[in-house]
Amino acid sequence: MKKKENKETLKFLREYFKIPANKKIGWAIIKEVADYPCCKPGVYIEGSDLFLDIAEKRFYTNYSSPLIFRRAYPATRTAQKHTYRYTAKDNPQLSITRAKTYITDIYYPAIYSKELEKDKLL
Repeated sequence: MKKKENKETLKFLREYFKIPANKKIGWAIIKEVADYPCCKPGVYIEGSDLFLDIAEKRFYTNYSSPLIFRRAYPATRTAQKHTYRYTAKDNPQLSITRAKTYITDIYYPAIYSKELEKDKLL
């Protein structure tokens, strides 16, 4: 029986988005101000302005204009009881918390599996 893949890892995201093994990646906090300000987890690529927005399933670059601001801050991720806390490496004041199933909740219904056929998807 095949072991269920853990989607809550950088390894999963690297494979899913085909990020080359020679690119160093890490957790990030994405700060975005467009219609309203928000912060969310992401993945940064070291030495690049390119970063992955986990929730939107796409890459962006750091960008600033009068209408939109979007930037990824390298972060550490620490496990708590039912959550992960992401804290910006250069600014401990910038911190967010998400459920330990955050990535799975986003990607599970987007990747075919036999289990998916048995589940109720809303």
